[in-house]
Amino acid sequence: MLGKLLKYEFKSTSRLLGFVYAALLVIAVVLGLLLRGDLNGIVSYYNTQGMQETAIIIFILIYMLIITAVIVITTFTNIERFYRNMLKGEGYLMHTLPVPTWMHVAAKTISALVYTVLSVCALIVSVFLLLIASNVPWIYIHEWLTDEFIPSLRENGISVALTAIILLVSLIRVILLFYVSMSIGAAAKKNKLAFSVLAFIAICIVMAVISAVFLSDLIAGNTSVFFVSDSGASLFYSTAEMVRQLIVDLIYSAIFFAGCTFFLGKKLNLE
Repeated sequence: MLGKLLKYEFKSTSRLLGFVYAALLVIAVVLGLLLRGDLNGIVSYYNTQGMQETAIIIFILIYMLIITAVIVITTFTNIERFYRNMLKGEGYLMHTLPVPTWMHVAAKTISALVYTVLSVCALIVSVFLLLIASNVPWIYIHEWLTDEFIPSLRENGISVALTAIILLVSLIRVILLFYVSMSIGAAAKKNKLAFSVLAFIAICIVMAVISAVFLSDLIAGNTSVFFVSDSGASLFYSTAEMVRQLIVDLIYSAIFFAGCTFFLGKKLNLE
């Protein structure tokens, strides 16, 4: 049944997000071609006085706007889908399905995680398309991959793998934080949105207090899995610290998931 819920989630959001991702890639290619000069003839046909530079500036702005749109729309869609599907009118139908509450939460979380990762991938691919279309010599990209990127992965294999896992789990924690806050707010009889915001703030405060009391040596002014040395080189935290960060995020994620399931299953007020 989880597979059917996921299929429904992906089908409901793929059209909008797919269009945004496609627009990002197309604009990246067009901007690259403008920078290379392949479209200069078309631009110059309409105006030879500074039109090429103007077109490049316009497409740079459009590219930056679409990057912002990808981030904003993906985030908004993930939150809006949960709110409309589980806490508003559609919730009457969704909660009557012969599916346990935890499965609804799991489907929403997995869908949000997948689309967030896809957004990051789309941004990375758009940068590569921009570089290739702008005629940046492939030899430079190849040298960077073979001389710097791949050797760094090999040298820091365990740290890189742990970092990727930590980022994914941290993302799940953030998604579930929004979901549990909205679920707590939905239990209120009035001012549900205000209670959701208050719940979010309260949870963040509790997390900050816990971090300050029990995890101060880990965060010490930087919650990232990286730190910067005096020489400016970007280094990884020790494996033990990264594992501890991973465990903390897993615990938070489990608590948020359980809390979200509890409030949706026992305390939800759709009136």
